[in-house]
Amino acid sequence: MIKRGFTIIELIFVIILVGILSSVALSTVQTQNKLLVATEQIIRHINYTKHLAMTDDKFTPVQIKEDGDGDNDLDDQRKGSQFWYKKNWQILFGYKSVDGNREYFYSIFSDRPTDNDTNGEYTGTPSSNEVAFDPHENNKMSAHSNVNDENIIMNLTRTYGIQEHIGFSKGCDSNRRKIMFDSFGRPYN
Repeated sequence: MIKRGFTIIELIFVIILVGILSSVALSTVQTQNKLLVATEQIIRHINYTKHLAMTDDKFTPVQIKEDGDGDNDLDDQRKGSQFWYKKNWQILFGYKSVDGNREYFYSIFSDRPTDNDTNGEYTGTPSSNEVAFDPHENNKMSAHSNVNDENIIMNLTRTYGIQEHIGFSKGCDSNRRKIMFDSFGRPYN
């Protein structure tokens, strides 16, 4: 009676061959799915922005400061905290022009009133002291030109090769390229 089977050397050879083929196939799939990786990253960062909004409640009651003329006009209200909701955590999508090409990016920040403006206006764009800090990567979460030390993973064009126009649905125009969250984690409108 003749018994047929695999020898140990044949079995090891097949395992090594399957390992090599699977690593080549996996690396090919990963390079083809840069858009999927970018999408998953953006979803994680939207959830992180929502988390920041829920843990860092920015609500302050309206305090009207009078300018001394005896009436409570709009200028008096602007100097107060009427626009407290603009301090909510938000994620801003945008693009910048570099060598004649658009680079798409996004930033996570909490807007603050400008120091040099007497009305305490909010700019709507991040600055270095307003940007969220990434505890995992130990850097700021912005690729905006106003922020020092650009975080390269937030630049969608350089990191993931996204060069096409990024569009927004549901009535979003160029002025509404941000998602702002309230203290309950709901998108703020």
